[in-house]
Amino acid sequence: MRSEYRSVEADILELRGDCQSINGIISVKSSEIAKLKTELADIVNENEELTIKNKDLDRLILRNEKENKECAVDNETLNAKADQAAETKAKNEKIIRELEGDVERSLKTNDGLKGDQEELKAKLREKGAIIREAEHNVAENKKRVIALECRLADRKRINEKLNVEIKVAAQEEQEENVRAEKQTEKARTLEDAVA
Repeated sequence: MRSEYRSVEADILELRGDCQSINGIISVKSSEIAKLKTELADIVNENEELTIKNKDLDRLILRNEKENKECAVDNETLNAKADQAAETKAKNEKIIRELEGDVERSLKTNDGLKGDQEELKAKLREKGAIIREAEHNVAENKKRVIALECRLADRKRINEKLNVEIKVAAQEEQEENVRAEKQTEKARTLEDAVA
């Protein structure tokens, strides 16, 4: 009877040792799980920050696209004005040539029509002033067109840069999601092992 009692006590002591060992393992695993939960929370926060940045970039792209459309409309308007000014210049040059021909014919046919000649010269000066003004307008319009084209090119470069940043952000977000899924799976595995 005593030998059986001692055997039971030995078994109990052995079981207590095993329990202490298991409790130690559980404590270590609990610490690891807590650490993984903290890491997972950090990853989730980073993912949320990346999502916010991505939305900001989307808004910036939409704004740039709107500005680009406005620049394109301005460019078309200036091109139309430049074409109209060039057409006016061509008409004025034709008129000048016609007036010069009239002057030459008038000088050859009748030297007495000096009054008419002065009137024609005045018309020529007036048309010349109109041409100079038209040429000035054309030059100004060309400057505006060049400036708008530069702005449009700048917008395109900004869009390209933003597209690259968005792709990089999306790639980083995807990588973070993959890491988060791995950490979550690892945490579940550890929790299942503890359970």
